[in-house]
Amino acid sequence: MRVLNLHALSLALRPVVTAGDEVTLLVTKAAALVMNEVRHRARFEQRDEGAPPVHVDEGGLVQLLVGVLLNAAQAIPAGSEAGNEIRVVTRSQDGQAALEV
Repeated sequence: MRVLNLHALSLALRPVVTAGDEVTLLVTKAAALVMNEVRHRARFEQRDEGAPPVHVDEGGLVQLLVGVLLNAAQAIPAGSEAGNEIRVVTRSQDGQAALEV
């Protein structure tokens, strides 16, 4: 399980800042881009447990999430989707947005 501090990440991804992006929407965009790879290896579950909006470079965060999701999918042998799951949970942690894969 990996938890990313989105505030620290947003500081690193400053070039194009958009106001108030919903973390769950960005996860949905990234998941859509990698779903063909994921569905042959695992079930995908996305849960929103109340993550606050963030100020972040949307493209940069989506690109990061695509990489993490692809890495997770490619670590699972193809053809075993029924017994595996990739779960992304977005939530609030200490007043900041947190993302768990």
